Amino acid sequence: MLKDIEIAQQAEMKPIVEIARSVGLTEDELELYGK
Repeated sequence: MLKDIEIAQQAEMKPIVEIARSVGLTEDELELYGK
């Protein structure tokens, strides 16, 4: 069984804007914080 950190390290990170588009949101509907 994999440890949590091993699962997290194997995950492919995607930009939040790309994820938002995939569920039908536009960039104008997002409030981005941080980097």
